[in-house]
Amino acid sequence: MDNITTLYRAVRDRELTDIVTTGVYSTSPGVSVEGKYFFEMAQSAVGFAIKMYRLFPHEGPYTLTSIGVSHIVMRATTRLYAAGEGYVIFMQQSALPLGPVQILDYAPLL
Repeated sequence: MDNITTLYRAVRDRELTDIVTTGVYSTSPGVSVEGKYFFEMAQSAVGFAIKMYRLFPHEGPYTLTSIGVSHIVMRATTRLYAAGEGYVIFMQQSALPLGPVQILDYAPLL
């Protein structure tokens, strides 16, 4: 059986609406970002969301989500170090396991 790693992602309202509707992370054809960013620790995703909201409040609040990712898929990720937040996991859309996505807290992170 494949080992699973839980990854966390803070999403804005538009992506949250997609998740509530479909139960999966959405991919956006034609968008310049060709993947999604995740954290291995919930606290890191929350910290990142709070910083982003303070910098760009017009983009709206964030909600914490998570997804289980197999170790096979994890091998296809890129790890980047974000000062103050730890490692960020970047996953190409082609390797992205879309769901099922867990919504951990419907209260926006401010």
